[in-house]
Amino acid sequence: MAWSILHSVERAVWIWQGGSRRPESDELLGLVAGIDPNGDLADGTRTLLVNVGSHAREVLNRERKAVRTLPGLEEALNELTGLYSLTDGRSSMESSMAAEILGAATEVLVRVTGGSTAPIPAGLVRGRDPDHGAQERRMKDARISGPPLAGEWGSAP
Repeated sequence: MAWSILHSVERAVWIWQGGSRRPESDELLGLVAGIDPNGDLADGTRTLLVNVGSHAREVLNRERKAVRTLPGLEEALNELTGLYSLTDGRSSMESSMAAEILGAATEVLVRVTGGSTAPIPAGLVRGRDPDHGAQERRMKDARISGPPLAGEWGSAP
C-alpha cells in the first residue's frame, strides 16, 4: 500500500522534474525539495498529481484500518489528498502547494518504506529538467513505454 502510493509519487515527480525514471529515495527527496514554487505545471503533470491525490483518498477510504498499522502512513495519505484540489483549475499557487504537499508526504512515505530520508541536492540530480516542454516529452515517453501503474493515468474522478 505505501509502496504503491510512493511509486505513484515517483512517477508524478519524474514527469514534473525529470531525473531518473526510477529514483532512489534520496534523489526523489532532493527533486521534491528542489521544486520551484513558481514553476510551471503542464496539463498532463497536473492531471497526474490530481490522480495521486485521488489514489491516496481511495486508499484511505478502503483501507483505513490497514493504513493505521503503519505509523505515519495515514498522515502522508491525508497530505496527498490535498493534490486533488488541483482540479479546481490553474492558480499561481499550484506549484507551491503541490511542492509543499509532496515534500511533507514523500518524506513520510520514504520513512515508512524504509528508505533513506537524507535528500541529495536537486542541482546534482542528473537529467533534472522541469521545463514545460520536458514535462510533455516525459509524459509522452511514459505512455509509449508501457502500461501505467494502477490509478496513475486517465482522468481524475
